[in-house]
Amino acid sequence: MHANELIRKFLPPMTMMLLTIFSLPASAQQADVSEHIQQLNHKDKSMRLYGAYALGVIGDAQAVQPLIKVLKDADLYVRSATIDALGDIEDSRALAPLAGLLDDESHIIRSHAANAVAKIAPQQEKAYQIRRYVRDLRDPNRAVRSQAFTALISLQPEQEARHQQTLAIADLADGDESIRVTGAAALRGVGTDEAVRSLSGALKDPSPLVRSNTAMTLGEIAARLGGGAVQPAIEPLVAALRDEDAGVRSQASHALARIGMTAVQPLIAALLMPDGTVNPAAANALGQIGQPAIAALTTSLEADNAPTRAVAATVLSQTQPEHAQTYQITRSVKDLSDPDASIRAEAASRFGAIGNVPDVAPLVAALADQDSRVRQNAAIALGKIGEPAIDALIPALRDGNPSVRWHAIMAVGLIASKLEANARLQPAIDPLLDALKDSDASIRTMAAEALKRIGILASGKIPTLLTDENAMTRAIAAAVLAEIEPDMADAYQRIRYTTDLQDSQPTIRATAAQVLGRIGNAETTDALVLAFKDENPAVRQNATVALGGIAEKLADTASMQPAVEPLAGLLRDSESSVRSAAIGALAKVGRPAAETLISLLGDTDSSVRSAATKALSQMGDGITGSLIAALSNPNSSIRQNAVAALGAISPDEAEQYQVTRYINDLKDSDPVVRAKAAKMLGIIGGARTVERLIMALNDVDYRVRLHATQALSGLGDKRAISALESTRKDDVKAVSEAAKQAINELKRMP
Repeated sequence: MHANELIRKFLPPMTMMLLTIFSLPASAQQADVSEHIQQLNHKDKSMRLYGAYALGVIGDAQAVQPLIKVLKDADLYVRSATIDALGDIEDSRALAPLAGLLDDESHIIRSHAANAVAKIAPQQEKAYQIRRYVRDLRDPNRAVRSQAFTALISLQPEQEARHQQTLAIADLADGDESIRVTGAAALRGVGTDEAVRSLSGALKDPSPLVRSNTAMTLGEIAARLGGGAVQPAIEPLVAALRDEDAGVRSQASHALARIGMTAVQPLIAALLMPDGTVNPAAANALGQIGQPAIAALTTSLEADNAPTRAVAATVLSQTQPEHAQTYQITRSVKDLSDPDASIRAEAASRFGAIGNVPDVAPLVAALADQDSRVRQNAAIALGKIGEPAIDALIPALRDGNPSVRWHAIMAVGLIASKLEANARLQPAIDPLLDALKDSDASIRTMAAEALKRIGILASGKIPTLLTDENAMTRAIAAAVLAEIEPDMADAYQRIRYTTDLQDSQPTIRATAAQVLGRIGNAETTDALVLAFKDENPAVRQNATVALGGIAEKLADTASMQPAVEPLAGLLRDSESSVRSAAIGALAKVGRPAAETLISLLGDTDSSVRSAATKALSQMGDGITGSLIAALSNPNSSIRQNAVAALGAISPDEAEQYQVTRYINDLKDSDPVVRAKAAKMLGIIGGARTVERLIMALNDVDYRVRLHATQALSGLGDKRAISALESTRKDDVKAVSEAAKQAINELKRMP
């Protein structure tokens, strides 16, 4: 774009001003040079552009140096106008700065610079144009590159191949996928180091189509010029064997196969994927290479390097599956002597996967390896091999390394699952029972699983562990026995939890008591009663609830009689939760506990009386007779609380029970009790209480006589008048006055 066009595009308001420059006389133009030079430094880019253009039109040499300084202006169009101005002035001082712009990043600047230097030094125009177009061949814009290529073929027809390569390499970096594909294809007939390096970089292109075509091009170069020509591309091609695109992997594999022998070792190194599987693209390349690769792989089975042995065995097994097991055994035996413990451990594990190993001697030796992982995997492999390995495994069950013990036990379990109750496993039982006591929980768990698989053969010795001093041992033993003999599960659990009640840990004792409530029977009563004396309240509470649970399951609770007194004793426990549990348990025991509870209704401790009353209230109709009998008990507290219990059981008959209680209270030795009874009978009593109250008129305590007199007045029965006549003469004035009033009240009644 020429400066005049720039002016017209970006400075429309100044167009007419600029055009007038052509009509100014030379003297006027000369006078404006200084002003235009000052405009080159103006903050407004349009003014800088105007100044540069004007100076070019005027063509005064004094503007050269100021214009050269503007060549670094930040604005593209100001710089372009400046270049054009220097070209129009045609001063040789501008030649070097302008020639330097032939390599500028902008193809626009390069174009203006080439035209400008051609005006200053026309004899070097071709050289400058070639330099400009060579740079254009690497421009990001494909149109610029194409134009440059066309121009260069015209300027240097003998260099067409070289320029074609430069264009193709530049195309490999283009933003358009199709252009990058074209660039890769264009390099198939080249083969220079520069082309190979560029193609190697293109193997990382974001487009799988570009990567695929690039790999194909490298393969064709190798086929045409030999593998040595693309040696720098081997590593990128090997990396492409793991490309996410199958087409890329395939083309990379073909390319490496065409490279041949020099690619064998890199391919072997790339065979194993991160997940341990073989890269099929790498294996395919080695297969295409043929016998040279097979020979190298076979030799590698005995190599000192473990990864080399690994890939060799894997590929050989794929290419010659009929010999796969032999290859793997050969490799694994060598691996068992590797300095790296992880390699030895993996080899031991591999023997287990192979299974049918003709000689277990290497594995037996590996059980004594200094590394625990090797011993572990060797034990597992022997377990998978089966019965022939039993004798070798027995010592490992007591190995000093916990991990070895764990895996040896696992191996025995695996064998047991195959052999079932085979007597060959008998030597393993005692070590497994010892393992149930191991400090390592995982070993205990694994030993339990192994014993379950051995089954009935082991069940004869396990019950002794139900009373072991260790709670965990008891628990595991019970669980194992429950699975081996499910019909006996509850019996074994009762033994286990009964022993748990004596454990040093209160949480274990509390849990045991709780569980016995669910699975226990009358036979566990004695053990639970002993737990009533436990120092921990949670244990006492759970034991009490457990006894209640057992009683609830029994059709006849007569067998619970021995537990009644101890349960009643818990009504005095310092913990309210224990007392509450005792109430519930006694209520569930029912009739066998009734007499004991009734006797507690008169206890000196009010909380005990209250608890006994509550328990009796919860028993229901079955003990009504005993409570009614208690209404005649000499103890007033018993009578009082018996009434409360009866009222809770039979609310509709509560008042009747109260009357009976107060009638009996009239005979109590305590005058306060008798006086209260007389008063209450006057409130709730009926005709059947009149005679009792008349008898109370002769009580030795005046308070009783007073309340009896007032009660008879309220009852309105005239049978009392004659008895009250005698009371009128009572020595206590309050009593005699009350009698007179009562008689008057009764006589007024119809």
